[in-house]
Order: sequence, then C-alpha cells, then structure tokens
Amino acid sequence: MTTFSAVSRLLLLSATFSALPLLAQATTNCGGYVMTDDNSVRLVDGQGNVAFTMATANYPTAMVSRVGPRLIVRDATGTRILDQNGAVMGSLIANLGGYQTVAFGEDRVVVVDYNQARIFDLDGNQIGAAIAKTATQQQRAQVGATRVVVIDGNQVRIFDRNGMQVGAAIPKTGTVTQVVKTTSNRIIVIDDNSVQIFDENGLPKGAPIARTGTNRQSVKVDGDRVIVIDDDRVRIFDADGFPQGAPITKTGTSRQQVQVCGNRVIVIDTDRVRVFDRNGGAVGAPVTNTGSNPQTVETTKDRIIITDDNRTEIFSKDMVSQGAPITKTGTDRQTVVVSDDAVVVIDQDRTRIFDKNGAQQGTPVLRTGSETQRVRIDGNRIIVTDPDSQVRVFDLSGSQIGAAIPVTYCEEYDVELFEQFFTVTDDFTTVTIYDRDANQLGQPVQVGYGIQHVQATYDRILIIDDNKVRVFNELGVQLGSMVTTTGEPEAQPVCWQAGLIEAFGTGCGGASQAAYGDARIGGTLTFELDGPASTLGILGVGFDNFSSPINLAVVGAPGCFAYTNIPITYALATDTEGFASQSLTMPSAELYVGAQFTTQFYAIDLGANALGVIATGAVQTTLGEGL
Repeated sequence: MTTFSAVSRLLLLSATFSALPLLAQATTNCGGYVMTDDNSVRLVDGQGNVAFTMATANYPTAMVSRVGPRLIVRDATGTRILDQNGAVMGSLIANLGGYQTVAFGEDRVVVVDYNQARIFDLDGNQIGAAIAKTATQQQRAQVGATRVVVIDGNQVRIFDRNGMQVGAAIPKTGTVTQVVKTTSNRIIVIDDNSVQIFDENGLPKGAPIARTGTNRQSVKVDGDRVIVIDDDRVRIFDADGFPQGAPITKTGTSRQQVQVCGNRVIVIDTDRVRVFDRNGGAVGAPVTNTGSNPQTVETTKDRIIITDDNRTEIFSKDMVSQGAPITKTGTDRQTVVVSDDAVVVIDQDRTRIFDKNGAQQGTPVLRTGSETQRVRIDGNRIIVTDPDSQVRVFDLSGSQIGAAIPVTYCEEYDVELFEQFFTVTDDFTTVTIYDRDANQLGQPVQVGYGIQHVQATYDRILIIDDNKVRVFNELGVQLGSMVTTTGEPEAQPVCWQAGLIEAFGTGCGGASQAAYGDARIGGTLTFELDGPASTLGILGVGFDNFSSPINLAVVGAPGCFAYTNIPITYALATDTEGFASQSLTMPSAELYVGAQFTTQFYAIDLGANALGVIATGAVQTTLGEGL
C-alpha cells in the first residue's frame, strides 16, 4: 500500500461518514435566581440560600446576560456589572443625568445617559470614547453581533465593538425618530418616508424602499428576508434589498398583518389569509374569512392553523387541508393552543384535542364550571382548567392522566406547566406543585393576596408573593430558608451554558485521543493523538453523532468504530513518539453557545488491519458562554 493510497482511504472514510443524522442538542444550566426588591439585589442559589446581597438605591432593576454570565444592575445612581457570584466587574458606571438605560449583546454593554452613550466590555471596562448625542432627546442603543447602533433624534450611527464609528451617519428624512432593526449582518433603518437596508459597515444594500401609503411603514425581519408593510401592500426583500416576487396588495379594509414561520410568509387581510414562500411565490389558495372579524393564525414547525368567527382549520405548510374544518359549538369565537404535535380548540362549552393531521383525540373535555376553559400545553401534556371547578391533565391521545384537581378559583395564568412539573395557584391563597401525571408533590404552599408568581428551571421552582421568596426542588421540598424582602420582589433565573468536554467510545490499535482547553465561545481547544510513530493521520470534526457506532470491520478494520460524521478534517503527522496535536479556536458569536461537535482521530498503520487505518475513541465538546 502506498502512502497516497492510505491517505485516500482516510479521505474516503471522511466522505462516507459525512451525511448521517443529527443527535441531541445541549442543555442550559441555571445557577439560581437574581432577585430585586425596593432597595437591594440578591442572588438566591439553587439550594435556596442567599449567595450575595447588594444594597442599592430605591427600585433597582436587574438583567441577566447569558454570556459570562453577567448580572447588569441599574438603580438611580448608575449601572453595575456583576459576575454570577456577585462580584462587581469594574466600578459603578455613574448616572450622568436623565434616566439611564442599558442595552447589551454578546460581549458588550451599552449604557445611555441623557447626553451620551458609553460602551463597556463584560468586565466593566469602557471601550472607546463616549458617544455624544447630536439631538435634544436622549439616545437609544441596540447591540448586535458585531455592531453597536446608536439612534439619535436626527440620525443613526453604527459603531464597531471597539467604539469606532463605521460608515457615515444615516440622517433622518422625516420628523419622527428613526427605528432600527438588526440581524447578524444587516441593519434596517425605518424612517417616516422609507426603509433602507445597510450592511454591518454602513453601506446601503439596494435602493431605499419608499413608502406607498400615508402612515409609516412597519418591518419584519427574519434571517435573510426583510418584509415591509405599507398601508396598501406587503413587499418581501432579500438581505441585499432586492424584491422577492410581486407586491402583495391589500384585499381587505385594514392594514395587513404578517407572520413569518420558517420558509413561509403569512399575510392576513380582513377578508382572507394568504401564504407565500420566502421568494414571494403564492403557496396554495387563499383561505377565505367566513366571519366578520379578521382571522387569527397559529403556527408550528409544519402546520398553519387559521381561526375565524365560525371555525378552525389546520393546514400543512403547503396549504393542504388537514382534516375537516372544526366548527365552533358555542356562540363565542374559538381560541386555539398549539404545539408541534397537537392542536387544542377551546369552545365556550368544551375543549377538543386534535393531532396535527386534524384527527380528534379522545372525547371532548366538557366544561364543568361557569367560565370558558383555559389550556396549557407542553410536550406530551395538556392541562385543561375550569377556573371555578377543577384542573385536569391529558396526554396527546386525549386520555386523562390522574385524578382531577379541585380548585376554588384559578385565573388564566394561575396554572403553569413546566418541563418536569406544573403548579396551581388556587384562590390567591395556595400554590401546589404536581408532577406531570397530576400527582401532588409536597404540601401546598400558603401565599398571601399580594403579587405572586411562579418561576421554574429544569429542577427548581421559585414561589414569590408579597415580601417572601421560597425555592423548592422538583419533589416539592423547600430548599434553604424563606427569603424576606423589602417591598414586592421580582426574580428571574440566572442561566448559562457551561462548556463541557466528554470522552466516549473506544479506540483500536492502541490509538487514543485527549482534549483540553477552554470549551467556551472564543476559547481555544487542543486535541491530541497518541498513536503510531511517524505516520499520517486526520482529525475529523463532526456535528452528527451516529445513533449506533459504525463498525469499521465492513471496510477492513475490525475492532475499530466510527462515532460521528467528519465533514471537516485536519491532516497531521505524528512525531517519533507517536504524538500529534491540533489546536482549534472556537467562534465567538453567542449563537454558538450550546453548540456541540465531536472529534475523532484516524491514523495510518499499515500492519494493523486490511484497511491499514486505526481510530481513536471520540470526544464530544459543548461550547459554553464566552469570557
């Protein structure tokens, strides 16, 4: 076997493994809750203990940036950036006048005072010079992936992440302040008279999209499509400002409404609903409104559900009807709650569960109280609430799970359905935790008549009322001590994705893989091969792990296994001791947080087997938050 033919076999393996299916997504870790009251900020950890308390001026607000992660705390004195342990990064960003506002993105925080805007990194260091306002009103700011957009009363300016202006200012052409929408590489500026698309360097893409009605245009942005809505028409443009298809002229009496769902653009007139592809081509026939009020539209990954005054209809994304229209049984209009697998139609007197093909599941759930039922749906569970009677749990087949839960009275948002459990707040006096099979977990939690709400992460539940905050685990057991606050508290989870490096599988022919480094966006990872001395090999990087490893005995390498596809390969050579390494710098964009990839080495060893190739085990890397 020649060296060339051996390398060819390695590349043949790469091509063979590059088109097999995707496995799981990464999960997010949550480390507690950030809580504010009248004059403090606290972090309550996952065990219900107060990890830190910071005294503030009256009525602070707290925001959570998943990158870092960071807590951004603002009060009347200014803004502070905290890490997840409560340590202040940098110093207080003092309020220099007016109502200080904050915008943040992947790794930048923009603080806007009355006269200027300042850019900071996540460690509290100011980046570049302050950006002075150019009009009388206070500036606004938006933070994109690589750009900071500052909106004055008379113009829009674009800055890079280091505070340097990019391109020329975009002057206002109307009387009202401009509105800006951003994508990963486009900035859309909406004026009184037109819409203009710019790239991230401030260069215009295409001509201004002039207004055709009397009112200011509205815009929806979805990936590489910009949808401009005028009083009399809807127009679809690509990211370079080129129109896609003909204008969609209004057929009703009011301005059109638009929804975007995947590769479909849905235009709602007062008299019909029409569906278009992303190039402006009509999909299927219009759905005529049989009532007097505009239709409403719900969407899932592969269904479009349209409701008017008289009925609900389910369609595929190609606008093929799924089952017969679902006619209302009461006098009021139906409401619809959907998931990817179920469509739940709520009438005045009953609730009906349908699969995504329009087939009714089980029997109607008849109303037992005096009010229209409320519905929650998550995954394989549907919760139907009769507000003054009972709560019942159903599966997707319409079968009731467990016994009905009697209630005195539940408002619309008093029943909350989470990944592992649900909660019922009854008559403003108790909160009770149940598993998804309607089994009670722990004892009812007594609450007051003040403001109260429930928040949850995967395995923790936070109950807030009046001036008390309590944390419970997924079994309904209270953790830590009750936290008493000054005034009515607000809370939100502090979640981030921690990086992870996990080895799995076995190698053959004595080959092994090691990996180390910073498994976060923007970090550097090193992958090492320990194999035959002075030979050639490849590091394969894949994104689609095989559900079962592929035994390479079928190609002449018994005892060797492939664990992932390898669409990306790096050629390398081992030294005289059999070592080789490859360092990879991870992308820094926040969209890669939680991304997973798998690495595996293959090396030439002509005497090992008929193929002349051996393999290591695999390493799966999950990218976490950036620095």
